[in-house]
Amino acid sequence: MAKVRILAKRKITEAGISQGAFARQAGVSPATVSLWLRGESELEPESLTKVCGAVRNLRPHAATASVLAEAEALAATG
Repeated sequence: MAKVRILAKRKITEAGISQGAFARQAGVSPATVSLWLRGESELEPESLTKVCGAVRNLRPHAATASVLAEAEALAATG
């Protein structure tokens, strides 16, 4: 479960959206997302399915994608 939480945090940040906006996309309450991302609660199976679906649908914000691409290129050139 921790791996899913870490992935969700990263994808939300890369997408440049708030936790509240992510919660709306997932169809769960903002409090549910906030508590889960902080590791203070676990999701019920139905909520976990919704959150995983929403994480899969997140796309990086254009500016974030550009910065990530530059960082990867710099890392590759050493």
